[in-house]
This record gives sequence, C-alpha cells and structure tokens, in this order.
Amino acid sequence: MKKNITIGIFLIVIAFLMVVSKLGLLQNLPVFKILFTVILGIIAIKGIFNFKFAEIFIPLALIGCIFDRELGITAITPWILIIASILISIGLDMIFKDFRYKIKMNGNKESSFSDDTTENNDRVVFVNCSFGTTNKYVNSDSFKRAKIKNKFASCNVYFDNAFIAGKSADIYVNNSFGETTLHFPSDWKLNVKKSNAFGNLTVNGNSNMSDDAKIINVYAENSFGTVVINFD
Repeated sequence: MKKNITIGIFLIVIAFLMVVSKLGLLQNLPVFKILFTVILGIIAIKGIFNFKFAEIFIPLALIGCIFDRELGITAITPWILIIASILISIGLDMIFKDFRYKIKMNGNKESSFSDDTTENNDRVVFVNCSFGTTNKYVNSDSFKRAKIKNKFASCNVYFDNAFIAGKSADIYVNNSFGETTLHFPSDWKLNVKKSNAFGNLTVNGNSNMSDDAKIINVYAENSFGTVVINFD
C-alpha cells in the first residue's frame, strides 16, 4: 500500500514536470534538480517511517550537494557532507541498536482493521496505526500474541474481552512519534520489557500480582513517543 502511494506520487510529479516543461513554464527552474530532490525526499520520508538512519541522512546529504550553492555549503560538498552523513547514520545505528526488535511472527497473516472494529477469536492479532486517532477492540477466546505498530498516531487498543490461551501472552509494540495506549483487564499480571529512545512508558492502575494470574508480556520499542498501559 505505502509502495503504491510512493510510486503514484512519483509518477504524478514526473507528469507535472513533463507538461509544464513542454509549455515553457520552467525555463528558469532546474527541472532535474527538482526531480532528484523529490526522489531523495521520498526516500528520506520512508526512512523516517522505517526508523532507518541511512535512508534519512544520506538522501538529505545528496539534496545538500544538489543545492550546495543555494545553501552556501560548497566548502563541504560533496565528499565531506556525504561522508559525514554516513558516519552519522552508522553512529546513530550503533546508539539505537538495542532499541530495535527483530520480531518474527511465523505462520500468521495480517488482519485488516478499521476504526472501532472488533477482531474475533484470533490467537495472533496485528494492529497498524498511522496518523489520526484509531481505536481497536480485541475479542478473543484464545489470545496468544499481538503485534502493534504505531507511527504518528493516537492508537488505543482494548484487550478487555481477550482471554489468554495458556499461562501467558505476548504483545510487541513498535511506537514511533505517536501515543499507544493499551487497555488490560485488572486480573492480568504485567511483565514489561521496554526500550525508550527519547520516549516514555507509563502504567496506570494495578495488575494482578498473584502467582496463578495470567501473565501479559509487553515488549515495547518506543521512539520519540509515549506508550501508556491502563488496567481497567
């Protein structure tokens, strides 16, 4: 879906440049500079969404090389700027290496959700939120695992009607530049493993601390955002 949107924007930009160029409306504008800037800008935006530093800083460095005269940075282009962007990318990757989870969900297909919808009797649940406000309600008689991705959104996921299959269940949260709120029943026992990169995680309410309580394991990767756990 995101790939189709990116390609669609790219094709529209090319069509626009072809038309106005043929009409002689861009005689004083650097068409190829604009075209390459759009391509590099799309790559950088995708890098932000994917939290990949090389895809962010290297395209920005190349844009700087394209417009070095306009920006007054000819003294550091091209090689110093490019090498600096590579070193910055490597450095940030090393710093934030522990904040990246390599989560593999085997043998499960992603479910499609819309706002205020309910997913019934799924052992494994997938939730994707991007921009705006999204509410998800999980109903399951044998809940085992959930994978939640949130980018630039307010994402609320309710597990009040989910029953854990076995002794425990796992929830993997990847939150970037957004707020993810998880609502759990008070009879669940919480176990949290968090990695905060300029983000924070808070827990409201009390979980069940008895030895025979169902355990919910939350693995939270939080970058420039907030993860909230509420026990209702």
